[in-house]
Amino acid sequence: VANDFRAGKKRAKPWFPKIEAELKRRGIPKEIALMTFIESMFNTKAHSSAGAAGVWQLMPATAREFGLKVSRKRDDRMDILKATTAAAKLLARNHRMLKSWPLAVTGYNHGAYGVKRAIRKVGSRKLEDLIERYDKHTWGFASKNFYAELVAMIRIFQNQEASSRAMTPGDPKQT
Repeated sequence: VANDFRAGKKRAKPWFPKIEAELKRRGIPKEIALMTFIESMFNTKAHSSAGAAGVWQLMPATAREFGLKVSRKRDDRMDILKATTAAAKLLARNHRMLKSWPLAVTGYNHGAYGVKRAIRKVGSRKLEDLIERYDKHTWGFASKNFYAELVAMIRIFQNQEASSRAMTPGDPKQT
């Protein structure tokens, strides 16, 4: 995993300013760009057994719904910027519908309508309540942990940035 992560960071580096700009343009926190590591480790050729593809792991129907072409000849999910626009539209819609980023991010994995059903069934909009009390076979490990994985990825990146700033040339900590 560490090697995949390092390779993913290298692949992502030239793309992240453009991805973060698209997210910002749509009112989405820039940290959500790190979902590409959860989804694909920023592997531009990633395909899942369920049919999702690209760095954002968009399903064909979702990609088409948000304006991407998906066919044998052309798959816009593999175009990082087009896929980012589609993912941003999906995330913005999820946020409008669910009114919180933890729920919107969870909805990216589980489906926003599935999260709405969980909220109705449990009687709470708190993600931790849904995780603890919602009982449905489709509400599995991935759905329950998707937001936590994003938070962990954010912390990993923040810690790496802090470490690289702290370890400047001539820093006594380096000796």
